[in-house]
Amino acid sequence: MKQSLINKFDNQSGLTLIETLIATAIGVLVLGTAFKLFTAQQDTLTSSTEKTSIRADGRLAVETLARELRRVGFTLPPSIKIISIDTSSFKYRAGSDLQTTIPYDPSSSLAANSGDTILNVVNADGFSDLFNICIYDPANEVFELTSIDGIPDVESEPNTLPLTEPLKNDYRFRVNSKFIRVAQYNTFTIEQNGTNISKVINGESSVLISNVDPTNGLTFEYFDESGSPVSDVLKVFKVAVTIRLIDPDNARASIEFKTDVTLRNVI
Repeated sequence: MKQSLINKFDNQSGLTLIETLIATAIGVLVLGTAFKLFTAQQDTLTSSTEKTSIRADGRLAVETLARELRRVGFTLPPSIKIISIDTSSFKYRAGSDLQTTIPYDPSSSLAANSGDTILNVVNADGFSDLFNICIYDPANEVFELTSIDGIPDVESEPNTLPLTEPLKNDYRFRVNSKFIRVAQYNTFTIEQNGTNISKVINGESSVLISNVDPTNGLTFEYFDESGSPVSDVLKVFKVAVTIRLIDPDNARASIEFKTDVTLRNVI
């Protein structure tokens, strides 16, 4: 009996080296496959999250830019609204909500003479030294750009604005022309600067949109009223804008956004 047990144990053997290596290889393969699947799922989830964030930023970006472009030429004569156009920059003028008029006097046709350095206005409140202003008689298509030099007089009757240079034009009231507008305006440039889209107002730059593709983050295309591409600033009616946003932590995550903006104030 004792000898039988000894023989039984002697006949039992463990795994050979080859079997051990095969088992180890299979285990490594299984673990590697599992890790690869896990990593792929994590990458997909991360990419999805990044793109969701970029989409939200993109919608806000195109809305912001469209809002800016819709003010092109506000209160200004058509011929001076757009200054220059390029595929990556757009320079224009736009009036603000700060406006007044030259006071109408039924007893006189005189509104302002060329050579005047003081401009009579109905209300100078809100105007300030160095403000750019546009004097515009839309009925007779007479206008000029100038600026304020000094402190406006809001106490006199009428109020007055001191000008940096003498007026170049005569302004007259006529039967169908009793409204001569005086509006403060600014010069704007929308352009790409590295990974930002900047808005430059009268030479001072600020970031309008961040995290754009450094090579093609902003593209402008220009069209006339018939929808044909145009390079003449006087014929621009619609602007097609393309913005390409990226994730700052993952340059591979990028989405392109497009919008068309019909310029409201250029006709």
